[in-house]
Amino acid sequence: MEYVFDELLKAYESDDVKLFDELNEKYHLGLESINQIELLENRLIIDLSEYYEDYNAQYMKNYTTSRRIVDMEPLNKHVLKEVEINIVSYSYMIFHVLSEIQDNPNLDEVLKHVDLPFNKDFAKDILLSKGFLKPFSKNTDEVEITDYGLFRLSGVEWVGFYEMCLDYFDFDDFERYMLNNDVENVVKNALNYLDENQKMAYEQKDFYRLHDVFSSKALIHVNNQNFKEALNEELKLFILKLNPIYLDENDLKTYMAIEYPNINNILELQDLAEINNLKDAFYSSWDEMKLEEMLMTKNDAFQYLTKACNGETLDELSIEINKKYM
Repeated sequence: MEYVFDELLKAYESDDVKLFDELNEKYHLGLESINQIELLENRLIIDLSEYYEDYNAQYMKNYTTSRRIVDMEPLNKHVLKEVEINIVSYSYMIFHVLSEIQDNPNLDEVLKHVDLPFNKDFAKDILLSKGFLKPFSKNTDEVEITDYGLFRLSGVEWVGFYEMCLDYFDFDDFERYMLNNDVENVVKNALNYLDENQKMAYEQKDFYRLHDVFSSKALIHVNNQNFKEALNEELKLFILKLNPIYLDENDLKTYMAIEYPNINNILELQDLAEINNLKDAFYSSWDEMKLEEMLMTKNDAFQYLTKACNGETLDELSIEINKKYM
């Protein structure tokens, strides 16, 4: 797992074409020009080469075009129910603070680097008074994890999974769902949770929620090496973006129907899933979509996918789609 777009962003902001070329070649990004970086934003990249020897591939996390390059997080994350404003659990704090304490026993220093939704002194008091941590020496600020703290830490390993695969969705909402619907498997819990959000997205005609459901499911399947399932979700995302019937006119003004990360992922996952006939996979994904209408036919949509995968300029294809269908 690597974060390369911080460096790409630096290259873009300083118009450093040499650095861009070096990164583009080193990480096999396949970018056509430095100007494409604005469309890629500061996103997570997962190295897929570990799954197959001598296979150089990168999976790119999908974001909607409304999330800008310097601020990719949405203002409001998706929820199934309105989250109550009270502290029911401290899972996020336990995971991050106790994980860092193992490398740095200075609690004050650790708390400075952990983003918590409440006061740091309150967090410190909870961690000590509830027995998660204990002082290492009366004359220092250092602490150590108690046996109880290690037990509680082992029970919140799912926080890391959430941050990898589900951060489009509200943390407390997901935790509450797990507490009420636990099937004792975080992956199954997450997929069930996303199914509920997918149902809501169709009912509420919510493009962004549906986009993020497909993206999260793809990430989960990639992390579990279920490449056929991940490809299915990436193809659904492509189909959704070709048919943005749930977007308003304001969103459509700057809308890009086809984006590089999605195309990159489809090509890489096709190889990893050993799918020879992408058309059959695409048609199967199309038939699973439950949009009220499609702006283009299945055949026309597949032709756009073929053109994009064969290296035609994505900007020009998106402009053509916007003029012809939206």
